[in-house]
Order: sequence, then structure tokens, then C-alpha cells
Amino acid sequence: MDQIRLQTEVLKLRQRIHRLSAVIRLLLALVRIVGMHLDQVRLPEGAASCRRSTPTRLTADEILEIKSMVMSPEYRHVSTGRLAVLAQRLGRVFAAPATWYKLVRERGWRRPRMRVHPQQPKQGVRATEPDELWHVDMTVIKLVDGTKVFLHAVIDNFSRRILAWRVSDRFEFGTTVTLLQEAARGTVSVEDTPTLVADGGVENINAGVDELIETLAKGRRLLPYVDVPLQHASDRILRAMKRGVTAARQTRLVERLRAQLPGAVLRSTFIVGFPGETEEDFRELCDFVRSFRFDRLGVFRYSDEEGTGAFEHSSKVPREVAQERHRELMGIQRGIMRELLEAQVGSDVQVLVDQAGPGGATGRLWSQAPEIDGQVLLRGGAEAGELVDARVTGVLDVDLEAVRSAASAGTG
Repeated sequence: MDQIRLQTEVLKLRQRIHRLSAVIRLLLALVRIVGMHLDQVRLPEGAASCRRSTPTRLTADEILEIKSMVMSPEYRHVSTGRLAVLAQRLGRVFAAPATWYKLVRERGWRRPRMRVHPQQPKQGVRATEPDELWHVDMTVIKLVDGTKVFLHAVIDNFSRRILAWRVSDRFEFGTTVTLLQEAARGTVSVEDTPTLVADGGVENINAGVDELIETLAKGRRLLPYVDVPLQHASDRILRAMKRGVTAARQTRLVERLRAQLPGAVLRSTFIVGFPGETEEDFRELCDFVRSFRFDRLGVFRYSDEEGTGAFEHSSKVPREVAQERHRELMGIQRGIMRELLEAQVGSDVQVLVDQAGPGGATGRLWSQAPEIDGQVLLRGGAEAGELVDARVTGVLDVDLEAVRSAASAGTG
């Protein structure tokens, strides 16, 4: 009896072995078909077994690119946050500054310490005479009934006199435009154009912008730095975006800015990969950018946002196509900006010093908005808050290199 039971169990075991062998042969065949390899190769640093399990997940190549930029001596003068923005402008890595800070902290990457980064200045910019510097300020005031109002004002830095002001129940860019127009109608006591200090710019294409252009052109009262977010240059895409303007109108606006404000700095932003964008639409945008040669340009890839009309659009542009269009348009703009910056080499400029230390100073021209545009890497000694004369000697990515003029250094 025991022998019969033993033979039965052996027979069942052989049947299981046959079934398992068949399954293993099938799995190996599938592995060969899909091209998988069992080489036991170690994944690169930071790599996941799935290359991109979510759309926002960084790939191993992107992490290595961040590491190379963070640890490169070439970018030792650029803070980590600005480095993240620079990487986006160069089309190398598209990740938020917070992601860069997190990677640096978690992986223990050490940034080059070839010079000591100076402390933030404790004293702000001080004007030496009336109408030399103007500030645009907005303050939120909470009332006793729980509501709040917005107080906008244009203030003269030297006298602290309020040149124009307005109180409204909501923040509107049009209010700022109106106040600048009102302040510009007054008299000035200096021949030079007053420097406008503000933390934002005009964001809308409207009648207020046109009137501001007239003020700038006639009185030369304000520094001609104009930010107009055009978003696209194709009529079809502008209609899909519900921008309320045509490509022809945008062209007339830019031509008018160039004609009435010679030497003005023009900044704009565009979106690529908007649902329904064809190759022809994108070519129109590229031609538009080449034609008008914007001084500053931001390019963004379209991203879905629930509740918008584009979110339900059926003709979505593949992510790879949008990324390639972003890379191409940024390449066009980098070439334009490089030519514009190189044209400044050898010219004499005034630099407003933001930070200064033993290894040099960093500052800005009037045409460089803080935390947005490039900066000037200044040699020759300076103090934070100084407005010094310098000569441009070179270009480093989106920044200018300059040396302080001997006469300016002698009087500083």
C-alpha cells in the first residue's frame, strides 16, 4: 500500500515538473522576443528601473546633468536657484529650483568654493538727487471690517515724496500703468532718465500699454523695458488660446515699440505644444522670433490644467514633439541673445552693484531685471548699492563680464 502511494506521489511530482518547465520555456521565449537582457548590470546613480514612471520624474541623465552643472567651476558664481532657471533657458534640464536644492542636499554634492559668496546688502539703493530713482510700491491694508484694499504708489527715492497713488479693492496691472503716466506728467530736476525700481512689469496688451508707450517715447521719463507676453504668432493658435488678438496686431505692436522706443528692451513669452499646434503653426512662431529678435524671451511647454478649455482638447501635441519644439525655439533665441550680448563687448556701461565680496561683485545694467535676466560679473572692486562705470569685456552664457573703469574706481 505504501509503495503504491509513493509511486502516485512521484507521478504527480513529475507532472508538476513538466508544467513548470513549460512555463519557464515560455517566459524565456517572451524575454527573447521583447529584447530583455538579464545582465545584472548596476543601474546608474539615481536611476529607476522604469525610466519615467511619472511625467515629472527625472531621468538618470537629467540627474547627472544637474550634478555636472552644480559641481562645475564654470557656474560657481551662480546660485543654485538661478542655476535651475539657467538650465531651463539653455534647454538642458527642466526642473524646479526646489528639486535642485533637494538633490544637492540629499546627495551631498559640494559646490565649488573658489570665491566667497558675499552677504546680502543691509542698505538699499540711495538716490543723490530728486527724480533719480522711482519706486513702484503696492501695499495690502486690512480694514477693521475684515476687508482689504490695495494701495499703489509711485515714490521718489530721494525725497520719499509720493508722486502718484491710488487705492482700489483689487490688484490690477492697469493701475500701475495709470500711476506711471500720472507721475511722468510732473517736472524733473535731472536731465538723465529716472531709474524705475519695481518688482513686476506690464502684463497685458491693452490701451494702457499704448498710452504708456507714448509717455516713454515723448518724455523719456521711464526706462524703456517692456514685457509683453505674446504667447504665440499663429492666428489659429491665438484663437484657440482665446487671446483676443491677431498675429497682425501683435506684429504692429512690436513694430511700434521698435519705432517709438529705439534701444528699448523687449521681453516676451511664448508657449509651444499647445493642443492643436501644427508644424506650420510652429514655423510661423520661429519666423516671428527670428524677425523681431527679442532681447529677452521665455519659452514654456504647454501643460494640462483642469478646468481650462484646452484640457479637453482632443488634438494634444505629443510630449516629445513639444519638448523638441521648445528646444529648437530656445536654440534660436540663444543665438539671437548671444549676438546681442557680444555686441556690447567693449562698450561703457553703468552697473548697479547688488552684491560685493573679495572675489568680485555682481550687479545689473538697467536692462537686466533682477532674478529674471542675466547679471554683470564685475571686477575692480565695488560696494553693494553703488552705481559704477564699467567696460564690458566678455560674455558668459546669459551674463556679461565687465571691469570697473579706473576713473569710477578712483572716485568710489
